[in-house]
Amino acid sequence: MATILDAGLFSFMVPFFIFLFTFVVLYALLSKTKILGENQTMLNLIASICISVVAVFTGSMTGVISAIAPWIVFLIIVLVFLFALFQFFGIDKNKEIWDYIGGPTVVYIIVLVIVLIGLSQVFEAQLSPFVDANGTVISEGKTVKSEVIQTITHPRLLGAIFILVTSGFAIKLLVDKPTS
Repeated sequence: MATILDAGLFSFMVPFFIFLFTFVVLYALLSKTKILGENQTMLNLIASICISVVAVFTGSMTGVISAIAPWIVFLIIVLVFLFALFQFFGIDKNKEIWDYIGGPTVVYIIVLVIVLIGLSQVFEAQLSPFVDANGTVISEGKTVKSEVIQTITHPRLLGAIFILVTSGFAIKLLVDKPTS
């Protein structure tokens, strides 16, 4: 029985979603930054369409966007829910809401991390030190992902992070003046 959630339908529609995603992002960036000039909506539209068509036919670009797009959409949904929650509790100014969640810089950093993870997933086979030029595995059981996880969960690194966070909070509490 065919359903709307069938994976075959999604894989058939991936080029359309990639075109749509790249077109929307590029058109928004070109319109906001005004790189091609003031009041150049048609030029922005044509440039966005051309780059989006090229992105659809580029295999590695398709892989990167397929890895990144769901996470960026998830981030946007979380931000919409956060803004709705804060407005539900009576905070109407966008600047105050951004101050509560850490500002747009936090969102930019999260997007950068998502892009870097997506790039590492797509290009791991070409850049991995554990695979030779023919694609055969040199070190059994070792991948970039396993080595990164092993490094992040190493006790020395976790101890150093704990000491840095604790000292940062201590310095902040020592520097801040009491408000009473």
